[in-house]
This record gives sequence, C-alpha cells and structure tokens, in this order.
Amino acid sequence: MAEEKLAHITPHHLAALSLCRGTEALERAASDHTTWFFVILDLHRALHCALIAALSGTAGIGAYPEKEQARWYEYFNKFDEPDAEEPKSDYLPYFPELLSMAKNGSPHMLGPPLQLTPEQNADIAMLNEFRGNLEHVKPGFWFLEVSGMPRICSTVAGTFAALLKSFGHRLDEGDLEQVQAAISTLKQTGCSTSQQFRTQ
Repeated sequence: MAEEKLAHITPHHLAALSLCRGTEALERAASDHTTWFFVILDLHRALHCALIAALSGTAGIGAYPEKEQARWYEYFNKFDEPDAEEPKSDYLPYFPELLSMAKNGSPHMLGPPLQLTPEQNADIAMLNEFRGNLEHVKPGFWFLEVSGMPRICSTVAGTFAALLKSFGHRLDEGDLEQVQAAISTLKQTGCSTSQQFRTQ
C-alpha cells in the first residue's frame, strides 16, 4: 500500500505564505498588469488569516463570536465528563467584524489592540471591496487605473506587522524572516503602480 501523504496548513502559516506570495508577485505585476488581481487577493487573504491567527489566542477560540466562545469555555470546563460535547459550529465573523474585534482589543490577543488611522481604515476597506469584486465575479470586465495602491500595500504591511505581535511566535525562524522581508518590501517600495477597479 502506498504511503499516504497529507498536506496541512494553519491560519498563521497561510497568513505568512499569502503575504510573501503577494509581495513576490509585485515585480511581475510591473510588466503584466493582470497579476495585480492576484496580488490583491493574496494581500487580503494574508490580512484575513492574520486577524484570525491574532484573535484566536492560545485557546484557539478568540476569533469566534462571544456566544460560540462561551460554548467552548463550557466544553473546556467539563471536557472529561461523559456527556461533554465539543461545539460543532465553525462560524466566524466576516472580515470587517474581525477587524473591529482586533481594533477593540481581545483578551485572547497577545499583542495590543490594532490601531489604525482613518486613512488606513479606508485603505483596508477598499482592499476588502476589491477582493469582493474578484471573489464574487459578475459579467463584465474591470479597468485598472493608477491610484492609491502603493499606500494600500504599505497599510497592509503595517497592519500585518501589528497583528504579527500576537502570533509571530507560532512561525518558525525561516518563515518569520521571510515575513519580515515581505513587510519591509511592502513598506518601502509598495507597488510601482496602483489601481482601482471599475466594473462595466
């Protein structure tokens, strides 16, 4: 019988891989503008996973809504009892709510609450809108216009770095070095051009 091979990944590892992959694609995007679509998806995924990783905490439940966290606490308090039943729901709030949870501070976060300026909040909201257009494709096409994407890339880097304080210890040394390099690249050079989406 052939040996079974399994691939596995965690939110903190997917956050790191997505940030690095999005950053590596920046050079290709300079000559192939369609690459920007994938850069945006990767950077959004990186932030989304980083929020989940940062909020989850050591118990792994901090990204769940409060009611679901309460169910987990109840289970933890009697998990060795015969009638103990592990919660089945894996519902997580949508991206904007996760962002609000991180900004409000969570007892599960090891790092401080996320602090964003109004401009950074607007950047992340725009990135989330771009991602929505790409993940929920509709008939038509997109134009790419030069606009504020370098600033958005820098905002992603700064936000990711802040969240990393809560989950960076879970990455191995090699992954952490690559993440720090990606953050530095995004902060320093961002994107050579930037764009917004218009649907037609």
